Amino acid sequence: MTVARKSVARVRWECPTCGAGVLAATKPRRNNIARYCLPCSGKAGVLVERLCPTLERQRKQKADAKKVRAEKRRLTQTPKPKTTSRSWMRDDKYIYPSVDGLTFNVMEVAERMCASGQWRKLWNKGRIDIMKRLWARTIKHRGGEGEFRGLDGIRIAKSKVNHYTTGQAADWYGVTMTFGESASAASILETTLHELTHVIHVAHAPTINGVRRPHNFDFNKIMLRMARHFWGYDTSVVDAGYSDGNGYAPTHHLKNWLRERIIARDPRVMGWIGE
Repeated sequence: MTVARKSVARVRWECPTCGAGVLAATKPRRNNIARYCLPCSGKAGVLVERLCPTLERQRKQKADAKKVRAEKRRLTQTPKPKTTSRSWMRDDKYIYPSVDGLTFNVMEVAERMCASGQWRKLWNKGRIDIMKRLWARTIKHRGGEGEFRGLDGIRIAKSKVNHYTTGQAADWYGVTMTFGESASAASILETTLHELTHVIHVAHAPTINGVRRPHNFDFNKIMLRMARHFWGYDTSVVDAGYSDGNGYAPTHHLKNWLRERIIARDPRVMGWIGE
């Protein structure tokens, strides 16, 4: 019984030197004589390997088609953001399109404030760096995901009340702040600095006539000196309106000053929130 042999596709293999060619299989063995031009090999002293124009053309077509498909995927697919230990900071609740026409990340502002070594020079010199510890706890708890409470770090939430700003803070508690979706940049900067100052000072707030005074002279001195360090604010505590029983006056003065500096596009202030 005769078995029909399976036909093998044959293509032309050409010598790159002399151009002479032979027909051979598309995948000849490495030791197949069809792969080599013997006359040119004898002249060169090394094996001169033939090339297959058909296969080279097919490879190029496949490579070009692969590049086209990759480009289509790049144009049609939305790249996934890189996940890092700080990815949670990209959450929309930290992004504020303010009434000033500015958009910035409030958690990044808080991070920058915490990183300043000026806090230790003003108050807790020689002690543990409270602010860096606060930020480390914030990173650990990813801004305190879950129920709204301090969790010993910094938490920021949005309110549906447009211009609403509030906060509370303590070293043993952390910081919680809530800003209206259209809160002004000045209010956000001032409130963040205000609450971080409480983290430094609240354990030392005095009690006078049975009333605790967390906004006393020392608190305001720390806050306004940090404002000078960050933004160039240069008004004394008394000139900013402080008096016994009127501890919030410097806070209001600082907020108004920031609002004026933002309107004037002061580069030292704008560097914190961007154009």
